[in-house]
Amino acid sequence: GGEAMSQFPFTYNLAKRLKDSGIHICLDTTGFANTEQFRQIIPYVDLFLYDLKQMDSEMHRKLAGVPNEKILENARFLAANGAKLQVRYPVIPRLNDSEENMHATAKFCKELGDAVTLVQLLPYHHLGTSKYDRLGKKYKMHRWSPPAEEFMQKALDIFKSYELPCQLH
Repeated sequence: GGEAMSQFPFTYNLAKRLKDSGIHICLDTTGFANTEQFRQIIPYVDLFLYDLKQMDSEMHRKLAGVPNEKILENARFLAANGAKLQVRYPVIPRLNDSEENMHATAKFCKELGDAVTLVQLLPYHHLGTSKYDRLGKKYKMHRWSPPAEEFMQKALDIFKSYELPCQLH
């Protein structure tokens, strides 16, 4: 778990060894890492699972603990340098589910061009609650409900209006 790029020497060496062995490499990342690290690892990664949560940087900081400029910069860098991205957009009630944010995210994905092979819309869920219980921690988002199926369809329609390859997950 966690951000693989935060353990870059390990991630880089593992990706290189596996790729050299003919194994398809898919790297799950938030994109919050040094751009030079992405430059180094691109040749060994076939697909980046790339999270985009919130386009407004201050809201992103409140949601994820960091601003989003580096994340967006790295997505542009990857796209400009031949990487393939499968963008994952978690739909989180009251935190990033506004139409404005969905349109901004879809527009950004469209600007990345053919690098984006798929946009996955991931509805918020409570599956992590038991992990918090086992760790003796309070799950702070228990009061939010997963988005309704109709809402998720509307979100999908927004992304499709930008002619993006997308699906509900």
